[in-house]
Amino acid sequence: MPLPTAVNLRDIGGYRTAAGHTVRSGRIYRAGSLAELSRDDQQALADLGLKQVIDLRTPKELEQKPDRIPAALQPGWAHVPVYVESNSSEFIKRMVLHRGRVDRALAEGYCELIDRRAPVFGDILTRLSRAEELPALIHCTAGKDRTGIAIALLLLALGVSEADAVADYSLTNHHAGEIRRTSDHDMRRIKRFGFSEAAIQPLVVADPENMRLMIAHLYEQHGDVERYLTGPARVTPETLERLRAELLIPG
Repeated sequence: MPLPTAVNLRDIGGYRTAAGHTVRSGRIYRAGSLAELSRDDQQALADLGLKQVIDLRTPKELEQKPDRIPAALQPGWAHVPVYVESNSSEFIKRMVLHRGRVDRALAEGYCELIDRRAPVFGDILTRLSRAEELPALIHCTAGKDRTGIAIALLLLALGVSEADAVADYSLTNHHAGEIRRTSDHDMRRIKRFGFSEAAIQPLVVADPENMRLMIAHLYEQHGDVERYLTGPARVTPETLERLRAELLIPG
């Protein structure tokens, strides 16, 4: 979406499901940082009619760069951090262990997140199922990893194919310049551990293989996305029904 000071902002609507339904446009948006929105872009965000903004960043990220959103959206703003600080430290350790294969560290990090933070992803989907709180926007810093996982789980739960869920994740690569700029602080931190610019490049790329590996892990551990969501993620069957009712146009 053409908001110059937003990062990786897009509508997830338009995908077809195996049952022939279509994901509604104008209901769920995904994005990276909203910390640098101009006044014009804040107004454009308000014009979407958003009822809910879900911020997935850590408390530290939030403190350093709070969302810059219009006053009308602030009552619907919610902080639902996916990472805790220990996750970040463990990721650095994993990168050091897989030095030279940062992409592998990222894929393993995705698998660990859906295992260890399943109730958080369940909470996110539950929030997105509430008709009175739609349209909604979900975001993190780059809109790639945390947001990417949450949206992939949502699309799969709606019946969108694995290929399309992976492709949606990969669209982030059209925003690589924005992401590199917003991630500069994290990149400098990682370089202190002896990583070169080339070695950490995979961190700003939405490599589809990382999402494929995460989905394969989910299937291997739980059988399918619905069992994962109604099991460790603690999403009720009624919530899944509401998600489909609110977000799908019957075929």
